[in-house]
Amino acid sequence: MRVLVSSDETGLVKEIICTKGTDTSKKDGVKPESINKLCNQPQASLRARVLEMIQIDNQLVTLRINGDLCFYDMTKEDDDFKLIKSLSLCEDKPVSLVNYSRLGYVIAAFETNKIFIVDLKSYKHKELIIPYTKKVKPIVTFVENPYKDGEFAFGGEENDVKIIKLFDKPPKSLSKFTIEVVKTFRNVPDNHLDLRVPISIKGIRFLEKEKFITVTKYGQLRIYDMNNERPLNDFKIGDKPIIQLTLCNNNSEVILSDTTSLIGKYSLTKFDSNATKINTATSGTLKRPSLKLLGKYSEGSNTGATHAIHNFEGKYVGCGGLDRYLRIYDLESRELVVKAYIGTQISSLIILEDDKVVEEPPKKTVKKRTVESDDEDNDESDESESDDNDIWDQLLSNVKTPQKTQQKTQLKKKQRKI
Repeated sequence: MRVLVSSDETGLVKEIICTKGTDTSKKDGVKPESINKLCNQPQASLRARVLEMIQIDNQLVTLRINGDLCFYDMTKEDDDFKLIKSLSLCEDKPVSLVNYSRLGYVIAAFETNKIFIVDLKSYKHKELIIPYTKKVKPIVTFVENPYKDGEFAFGGEENDVKIIKLFDKPPKSLSKFTIEVVKTFRNVPDNHLDLRVPISIKGIRFLEKEKFITVTKYGQLRIYDMNNERPLNDFKIGDKPIIQLTLCNNNSEVILSDTTSLIGKYSLTKFDSNATKINTATSGTLKRPSLKLLGKYSEGSNTGATHAIHNFEGKYVGCGGLDRYLRIYDLESRELVVKAYIGTQISSLIILEDDKVVEEPPKKTVKKRTVESDDEDNDESDESESDDNDIWDQLLSNVKTPQKTQQKTQLKKKQRKI
């Protein structure tokens, strides 16, 4: 396997080449073939660490915490990726990097409601600011609707989900991009104590053209429909913030991670009616339904928050976070395939390649034996069989049978009388 992970404490990107079964946590475990440090330019540092990275053909695009957007040629020269272009977009904190290469662009979003559209050919960019009538709220997540060109969704701390449109028709130039807010969603109703539920959107993923899900800082997963102002469902997954999510199995399941060691796969179509229990002073214990937990990716003793989850072609799930281990699981069986110590915290990862198929060595051609050689072999086999028979006869002769022992005792008695 070939995997790229962000090295948060050095600002580099590390390339891990390993095989299935790699486990550096065991003394006699299989070790990675190599771990290489890449993306040394521009000068790597903790203040310029990589938060997001995507692969576009033979280019690696990284969005760094200092607002730099860097493009690298993934064809290695001198054991490193060559820096093609580095753009200093702004000094605000970035929150998302969107691969829009099907139209020839990448989009970087920042928490201050700034969006930068970058042309992949000329590397020119355009800045857009999401319009607001009220006080600006920070953005935490910004994603595209892959089922409808030009449509995006975002949300954040006390910033409920909003849908924007950047264009009606695929633009031929950067000047054609504009921002229009097309829908604003409302918060869920007050809870059982008639208290307002706080808003804190941590992640968004589209299930289909008119349907999407969100996860929150308060351990909730919500399902939305474009035709409704409020979420259709509000499920409580846990008490800890959900920080990462990825869809799988034709968007019927979701893999979530929180700030503890949880990496769980949940069904979006099956529900557990008594999953959540709420103790109240007036009504006693209330039971609320939640998503059905299909299983946890717990093999390998994951500890701490998992900040990076990558679904590789519906076959493997790559995970990395605070405990400095890269873990790769089989998506369906949830078995641990790779566990490699990287030596640095991870916030982003990409699985580039699976294990290469090893070709079977050519079979040796067996020469046909002549009749004479066959006769010689038969003679040799006859001799060996006769030798074996002699050995068995000798062994059998040494075995003490009841009849022989009786005869020996009778002879000894006669000799004594004489």
